[in-house]
Amino acid sequence: MRQKLRDALSATVSTLLEPDERTEATGRARPGHVSVKANLALATASAILSGGSSAMYATKKDIYVVLTDRRLIILEAHWLTFRPTAKVLGALPRPLLVSDVKRGFMTSFVVSATGDPNGLQLSFPRTERPDAEAMLTALGAPAA
Repeated sequence: MRQKLRDALSATVSTLLEPDERTEATGRARPGHVSVKANLALATASAILSGGSSAMYATKKDIYVVLTDRRLIILEAHWLTFRPTAKVLGALPRPLLVSDVKRGFMTSFVVSATGDPNGLQLSFPRTERPDAEAMLTALGAPAA
């Protein structure tokens, strides 16, 4: 993540932290995944409508993820500037379980609170790989 965004995220998160809570890792990710069938249908339809000059595909909106020593905080990105906002989309308490780690073009993994059968898939773009690895290390996941 660029330093400017990292500073904005630090400033935003500092107002949300409890006393003596400290940040361990931060990053920008995409939650969940988009179906291959949905992308294929959208690309086909857009290619037909544009006469073959362009094709579109669907992606999820980026979110900001902050891992502290007590919880995982998920923040919304501004719709226009993509900078972090103070709107908390969710928070998972520690300890967190990491499963289904995939390292490829995008680094992705699933995090879930202990005892919760549902998890949240976080996908980090290639440019955010150092942030993803720092988060995995802080969560105690096996190294690459």
